[in-house]
Amino acid sequence: MSMYNDINDETRALIAKMYEAGERISEITRETGLSRPTIYWVLRTKGVRPQRNVREDELPASDLAEMLRQSEREVGRLQERLRQIEEGE
Repeated sequence: MSMYNDINDETRALIAKMYEAGERISEITRETGLSRPTIYWVLRTKGVRPQRNVREDELPASDLAEMLRQSEREVGRLQERLRQIEEGE
């Protein structure tokens, strides 16, 4: 199960409200303890289109590392799902 499923509706609504009130993504990450990619994902699922005002090469290394880990996990999940489909599971 995805970690995204562990974020309850109340938290998702709070994140969207904070962003729409003008809080920066960095502030929302500090206040919620969630990563930047997770915040962006929540905003997209709530129909909010966040503006990225920072280039990736300006992101802190810890954010880039987290994005890489999440991408690698997603690739692994997709590879596993493809294997299941190919085997007819």
